[in-house]
Amino acid sequence: MISIIIPIYNEEKILSKFIKNIFEIENINTCQIIFIDGKSTDKTNKILLKYKNLGYEYHVSPQKGRAYQMNYGTKFAKKNILWFLHADSLLEKDVVNKIINS
Repeated sequence: MISIIIPIYNEEKILSKFIKNIFEIENINTCQIIFIDGKSTDKTNKILLKYKNLGYEYHVSPQKGRAYQMNYGTKFAKKNILWFLHADSLLEKDVVNKIINS
């Protein structure tokens, strides 16, 4: 039902916290999670690989820039609701249920 598109670029300082937060959300397993990297030059990719078993998608955008990365991410979205997030978001555990029930 929901494709979550997350543009990232050099997010090594906050990415682990974000990943832990998003995968604690109720019914997150019903969502498609797509990280779109703007060719990070820090340890962003290594951090994502650490959590690879969680079942997200990772794509490298041909061009850097949040707007471009978000648009690029829509090419991979398979669900009928597109939700764009940034890696500095802090989400409530019932947010997916709130979206589905609204």
